[in-house]
Amino acid sequence: MPRATARLQELPRNPKNSNKLNYGKGTFLTKPLGVYGWEKLEAILLAAIVSKTPLLLIGPHGCAKSYLLERLAVALNLEYRFYNASLINYDDLVGIPIPSEDKKSLEYIATPTSIWEAEVVFVDEINRSKPELQNKIFPIIHEKRVQGINLDKLHFRWAAMNPVSSEEKEDEVYLGAQQLDKALADRFGFIVEIPAWKDLSRKDKMAVLAGVPDGEPLFPHPIEEMIDLCQNRLNRLQNQENALIKNYLLILGDKLAHAGIRLSTRRITMLYANILAVRAAMETLQILCSSPIEPSWFDVARRTLINSIPQRAEDAALDSFQLDAAHMQAWALAENNFENSKDQDLLLISCPMERLLTAMRRAKSTSQKTLSATIIDFICDSTSILEQGARTLAFYVATQQHLTAPIEALDAMSDILSKILTPSSEIIAVKNKDRDEINELNKPVRPDCSKEGRMLNIYEKNLEQWVYKKNHSATECVNTRIYFRKMYRKIYKAIA
Repeated sequence: MPRATARLQELPRNPKNSNKLNYGKGTFLTKPLGVYGWEKLEAILLAAIVSKTPLLLIGPHGCAKSYLLERLAVALNLEYRFYNASLINYDDLVGIPIPSEDKKSLEYIATPTSIWEAEVVFVDEINRSKPELQNKIFPIIHEKRVQGINLDKLHFRWAAMNPVSSEEKEDEVYLGAQQLDKALADRFGFIVEIPAWKDLSRKDKMAVLAGVPDGEPLFPHPIEEMIDLCQNRLNRLQNQENALIKNYLLILGDKLAHAGIRLSTRRITMLYANILAVRAAMETLQILCSSPIEPSWFDVARRTLINSIPQRAEDAALDSFQLDAAHMQAWALAENNFENSKDQDLLLISCPMERLLTAMRRAKSTSQKTLSATIIDFICDSTSILEQGARTLAFYVATQQHLTAPIEALDAMSDILSKILTPSSEIIAVKNKDRDEINELNKPVRPDCSKEGRMLNIYEKNLEQWVYKKNHSATECVNTRIYFRKMYRKIYKAIA
């Protein structure tokens, strides 16, 4: 691949604003390739390109997974092979097998679709392939080998799949889409969820409807030079010892295991390499948009973790709360020198509920990162999605007049809050035995209630409607309402 010489710049250090990233008005990679709404993924994609780490994209049909990767291969001027794993057989990969002259082995006659000359391999629908084909794809992804033969020209291994169906994603059911084999999923360094149409902003939707201009992509900065700049920064990071990130990963593995998310030794090692690559990519994008702000290691580690968890290919209901909680606690423990940390006693409180109440009592003196970790750990401490919803709503209602929650905590809570507080136009069948309870939800709030009582009653009605939609049980509606009121009282008392 031709390379242009890139002039390196040093990033001014501004730790006070280190979390306020600004990628400029445009994007340097995804929009030029003709996809919209992917701006937050640019650093991940650039990191995967520069590090040549196997990349798996997960998203619903028609969200431009294949389109982006095909356009990217063309932009990089690389020999490209596309395989639909649900349709191909092994001969499509290796060509036509014939006996060798000595009759002791097989040789392969290359075909236009065979893999031998490929510089990029893209396997679509990888989780729809038969187990025996997945086993043969495995060494291609893991070590760039087929039948024990090195694929010396192969640089990039990319794949895509539809989401695995679950009760939490009942609107995304793909017949035949199975969990990806654990060992195969663990060979992909980056596992990235792609935004669907419903996730795009109105502006991005309008851009999609306008269509993509014909011809080659027009990058605001030459892609070869962007890759070269990122590679130089990655080389520099790889030559430096980073005790903070190593400490963080040691703690993170234990925190995730406690939450039921177990990572292999290989994955922990991959995470370290990925964090360095994402940091190099984020620095590169900052340089290209002339931003004076250096990306923080905290934000780099979080983005990397979210996009490097192999369980995303195995479990559609992977709990983002648990990921955030594990990340924030591990970071707080790794970053703070416990002997001198003002948050030491708070971080050592084992009960998430007690830790939250203590943090609320001294919210003004608690660091934002520790506060975020404490909030998210409290919310995801329960395995019940109904209790998580009640805890999230209780925290939001109890603190909205008294505390501005850290942005990381608000971001983690936003998905479940939007589902509870957004009115639903969906028609839900109600069981006869539940009619009286559900009818109460449609009655107006009593005018003789106090201001606080009216407010809580409104929120409780929203919560109960959400609960009934999820499990069609009036009993659970009542139990969750009572639990919400209990959590609200505790948090409100602590912060007030």
